Amino acid sequence: MTYRQQNGSGDLIAILQHQEKAQAKKIGINKIKDFIDWESLRNELEEILGYAKREKSKGGRPPFDPVFMFKILILQKYYSLSDYATEEQIEDRASFMGFLDLKVGDHIPDAKTIWEFRQRLEANGMNGSQRLFTHFEKISPPKASSDAKAASSMPALSPRLANATPASKMKKSKQEN
Repeated sequence: MTYRQQNGSGDLIAILQHQEKAQAKKIGINKIKDFIDWESLRNELEEILGYAKREKSKGGRPPFDPVFMFKILILQKYYSLSDYATEEQIEDRASFMGFLDLKVGDHIPDAKTIWEFRQRLEANGMNGSQRLFTHFEKISPPKASSDAKAASSMPALSPRLANATPASKMKKSKQEN
């Protein structure tokens, strides 16, 4: 018996074509990607995070775009992922890269960066996640709308972001037991 052989060349053009084809499919959370005005979250994100007050003279790398990072939290919540799993899935899944508008070779935040972003949202009693998810719900298309047909399978997202720290990192010390 003869079987079909995998003759993919593995060249850059073939990889990019595969990624483009995978990202064109509107499945899972990618169904709502084009229905949300993500930029409408920018001002509130920058206010909560204090990016406007950030002193550039202190050096260091500039932060990732806050809208991009919030979209990562949406992925994390939608798929119930830990910070580590989120990092791995963004690197591995074309659908995640498509949702985040990433291309092969773009910088991806690591698990610690995702954790720190979530912590900054809650710093100084700003209730950042509550505010952002409330705003997100307002700009999400209503499920009854014909334009929102794609969003109908989107589960409700809790306004509180779950602590995605792996249980192994949360072990109590002997003194706490």
